[in-house]
Amino acid sequence: MTAQNKIILQELLSKLDFLISELEEINVRITFKSRRRKKRLTN
Repeated sequence: MTAQNKIILQELLSKLDFLISELEEINVRITFKSRRRKKRLTN
């Protein structure tokens, strides 16, 4: 693997890591909202 390929790969991995963390944050928000809705329905 050439040095340039390694750099490209590292950039892609860091972007992927960023996207995953963003998705996890969104997922947490969605589950939190749905939990609150469920609590309202049961009361």
